[in-house]
Amino acid sequence: MGLLQSTEEIINLLNYDWTNLNKRETRETELKFNSAIENFNSELINTTDSKLLEQIIKKDKQDFILPIEIMFKTYQRLIEIRLYNEKILLDFAEYLKISGPDWDEEANEIVENVKIKQLEVAVKIAKTVDYNKYQHR
Repeated sequence: MGLLQSTEEIINLLNYDWTNLNKRETRETELKFNSAIENFNSELINTTDSKLLEQIIKKDKQDFILPIEIMFKTYQRLIEIRLYNEKILLDFAEYLKISGPDWDEEANEIVENVKIKQLEVAVKIAKTVDYNKYQHR
């Protein structure tokens, strides 16, 4: 299964009406969802196709349905592939701000470093943003 197919499967499962499922069906659907996430993450690690990643980001911007953690990883992978791209760095910073105040500090640091052309620092910050940062305490 490819990255785009995994993305579509995740979206379909998120859009699925789970309210009428019994316990067994809920467990099965949850397993499908977790499997789709695992497939996505496996494919993401191996992709070098920046256009595909940009397509996934564009798709998510339509309704912000994909899990935030997946989008963090997608942006971070795109940043690894297209190092020092100001637009991508600023786009990720904006996504961080939209995702909640937990990542405002990192978003602001990325923006400030892009403004002063410290792209290496901005990339380093972007690549180390952690969705689970408060669970590590």
